[in-house]
Amino acid sequence: MMKRGLVSILFVSLLLVVNSTAISENAQISGKDSNKRYFVEEGREISSINKFGYSVKESKSLKGKIIYVPDDYSTIQKAVDHAQPGDTIIVRDGTYVENVVINKPHLTIKSENGPENCIVEARSDDDPVFLICSNYTTLIGFTIMDGQFGIRLLHSSNNIITNNSILNNGWIGLWLWYSSDNIIPNNNISNNGGYGVRLDASSNNQITNNTFIKDGVSIWYSYQNIIEGNTVNGKPLVYLEGETGVRIEDAGQVILVNCSDIEVKNLNLSNTDIGIELWDSENCRIESNVISNNGCGIEFWYSSNNIIANNTVSDNKDDGIELDDSSNNIIMNNTISNNKDDGIELWHSSRDTITNNTISDNRWCGIWLDESRGNTITKNNIDNNERGIFLWDSFGNRIAKNNFIRNPIQATFEDSLFNWWFNNYWDDWKFSLPRPIKGTISLEFIDRDIPWINFDWHPSTELLEG
Repeated sequence: MMKRGLVSILFVSLLLVVNSTAISENAQISGKDSNKRYFVEEGREISSINKFGYSVKESKSLKGKIIYVPDDYSTIQKAVDHAQPGDTIIVRDGTYVENVVINKPHLTIKSENGPENCIVEARSDDDPVFLICSNYTTLIGFTIMDGQFGIRLLHSSNNIITNNSILNNGWIGLWLWYSSDNIIPNNNISNNGGYGVRLDASSNNQITNNTFIKDGVSIWYSYQNIIEGNTVNGKPLVYLEGETGVRIEDAGQVILVNCSDIEVKNLNLSNTDIGIELWDSENCRIESNVISNNGCGIEFWYSSNNIIANNTVSDNKDDGIELDDSSNNIIMNNTISNNKDDGIELWHSSRDTITNNTISDNRWCGIWLDESRGNTITKNNIDNNERGIFLWDSFGNRIAKNNFIRNPIQATFEDSLFNWWFNNYWDDWKFSLPRPIKGTISLEFIDRDIPWINFDWHPSTELLEG
């Protein structure tokens, strides 16, 4: 009996010792590296640690093998095809001409000696150089060029893209499409045809400490991203989300998301994708800026009750000022000229006021209204545009007391009725009789467009003062 009791006591003691050791080891593990901001995850690593606190979730490490290109496989794509989750592909110095599809998770793909020594050029310039359509990919240290896109993330999350040079791609340098929780620091992004970084329906990404030259960032239905510490042509890329009452005084590009009462004043914004972009923002004032040689000068989405005043908006590759699904904004006293598309475009926008602007020498239209209703266009000088004003499927707009000068087509419309044209000056019409405005309407039951005429019922015979 005594023996049995002694054995029991020894057994319980042994259990306590084992449990105590396990607790101690777990405590050491959980405490170890507790101050680190980045984590190695499943064979992945990131060498740059800074103040922004990227948070990749820790999980059980996958210990894979190391594959060398071209030693083990002649191309990056072949290495990816033969890799298993957790593997690391190291690419030696050289130029690789291929389009790489990464469709399996937990791969690390990195150059041996950095982007200066390892270049990946697109074999097909209609496709991404790197298409990532799986999760947990790490891509480090390449020059990525000459594709339609440099890198495209397609429904892809928890990736790290760092220390790359992404340049000279036809449309977008780095495109996130429905992709979230990605980390994108310390890349050089330059001279891509449309956008440096584009986020489409992509949230909770961290885009930090990147250098943009003749490029920038564009967003579409994307929220709760951290975009900090980036520069555009040596100036700060100012991205604000959910902010109010801020004045911006220094920037190379401005993006406002869900903001109010922001003042953007006295900036010179040039050679970026969109000079100023507003998403879901209100009561902001954009005043006395010079905005030139960008993709688009100023672009609003779902933004209302803002003022765009006293700006010079010129020589942009797309529209000078574009309002999309935006209402009750005022565009006044601006000089809008030499833009390669329209001077001002309103799309699905209503109750906006366009007044006292000089709109000249734009490649397509001085003003284009596309499915836009109830807007007031008054006291503008509209001079030497391919079309002075064009209305498409737009109703109930007031177009009065403008000067239409030297436009090959002064005004025209398609499927746009019930607009009020009144007391405009037309330099090709010297009569006090109503001036006809030619256009077309569609009749579905005969499936064709037929000529139609609106009238300026009381045109001015003298040039009007603004």
